[in-house]
Amino acid sequence: MKRIFQVLILLVLAAPAFAQIRPQGQAPATPSLKVGGLDLDYFSPKEFIIGGTKITGTEYLDKEVLITLSKLAKGDKVVLPGEATADAIKTLWAQGLYDDVKLNIEKFVQDTVYFEIEVVERPRLSSIDLKGVRKSEKTAIQEKLSDKTGKIVNDNLYNTTSAIVKKYLLDKGYFFTKINYTTRKDPNSENSVVLEANIDKGHRVKVQHIDFTGNKDFKAAKLRKYLKNPKQFAWWRFWGSGKFSKEKYEENKIKMIAKLHEKGYRDAELLKDSIYQYNRKKVNIK
Repeated sequence: MKRIFQVLILLVLAAPAFAQIRPQGQAPATPSLKVGGLDLDYFSPKEFIIGGTKITGTEYLDKEVLITLSKLAKGDKVVLPGEATADAIKTLWAQGLYDDVKLNIEKFVQDTVYFEIEVVERPRLSSIDLKGVRKSEKTAIQEKLSDKTGKIVNDNLYNTTSAIVKKYLLDKGYFFTKINYTTRKDPNSENSVVLEANIDKGHRVKVQHIDFTGNKDFKAAKLRKYLKNPKQFAWWRFWGSGKFSKEKYEENKIKMIAKLHEKGYRDAELLKDSIYQYNRKKVNIK
């Protein structure tokens, strides 16, 4: 039966050699481990030629690309014990494509070593199930997420999905959206999952106050009038509720500056603006 030796075990099993208590007067032992009949000395690493590296556990990814990434290609030289094996695992982990990565020593033939890289692929996305939004919102968001199908389910997928969902809802006035994700296996597709996005839109915010700085010739009230929408909170206002739309706000900023140009202030420009939370239902604009 073929014996496979995991490189990671070398470090674990060698550690006790450092902690052994030796009789008085006896020379200290050299930390070493015999693998496949070959002694690997941690104080005297040895150079080997790589006879081959095979990939197991992957179905969808190019095996030659993975070998190239590992830098353990056939014909290359490697020092054992050494950093090259640990670096290979770190590099493959960094791709965000696997749930597990193991580097095994398959065998030694004189000064030649044969590796096996064993991986467990992360599942791929079959579909996204959006919960907590209206049917029309769900349809619009799904269209924006259509290119995610078939992608590896990893942190990058979560982050880009969240960014798209939050951007859409932000434009509709939902500033404090929260999203929690769960996955479930897709029974109709091997190694695929359905991503369930549980969306808490929060409140559609209103504007408490709009403040201007640097305005010398126009009072803030006049600039708010030129901005038109959103309108800041006023207790007596029963119409024009002031619900905030980021999309319309961006349009109205341009119109406000255009109005100043009409008034003869051709150099007028909006240098910067910020929107920040007033409370869970309102924001301030400055």
